[in-house]
Amino acid sequence: MPSNIDVFMRPPPPMAEPEPPVSAPEPAQPDSPTPLPQVAEKTTDEGKSAPKHTIKLPALTHVHLSLAKKISIIAGVVLGTALALTLILARQTIAKNVPFMEPIYNAIGLHIVYLGEGLDITDVRSELTYDSGIMRLMIDGKIVNNIPRIHKIPPIIALATGADGLVIQRWQIDPPKATLDPLASVAFHSEINAPPMTVVHVNLNFVEIKDDTQ
Repeated sequence: MPSNIDVFMRPPPPMAEPEPPVSAPEPAQPDSPTPLPQVAEKTTDEGKSAPKHTIKLPALTHVHLSLAKKISIIAGVVLGTALALTLILARQTIAKNVPFMEPIYNAIGLHIVYLGEGLDITDVRSELTYDSGIMRLMIDGKIVNNIPRIHKIPPIIALATGADGLVIQRWQIDPPKATLDPLASVAFHSEINAPPMTVVHVNLNFVEIKDDTQ
């Protein structure tokens, strides 16, 4: 007789859980600048901000302005003094080139002295003579100092003119001495070969001495 057999069924094995799907990697983002750390403000015990310390610099601008002002004043004084000395020492040349300056100089007591001023040429005599078959023209005269101080004697320029007033011949007469004492006089003499034309008159004037070294 058939026997009853208990059939025991094994439970099915547990099913493995499905693995989550792998997502694709996200694209790399460009590097952003790293933010600077924030420095906390120092506070006192009461929670108030600490006072800021400031350094006061010296007022250099004021010092520089004062120095520049002093330099400009000194420069102005020096230039003014140099200009005044030039106007005084070179007044002869200035009055000669700028005629309207002469009355200004005279008004302030700086007299303009002209060449030969205070000197006179007097007692002039001219004579024609023969010397070894040559006609010679001789000039004699006197230089007088009319001022009470020593005067320098400049050279004399002689101009021989004819009947028509034109200059026939000119020559220079050197002074007989360098200076002349106050209110004194000195004689001079000059002799040259006479020009071929007839000399009617001889003009004598002082001439300025030219320095060839300048």
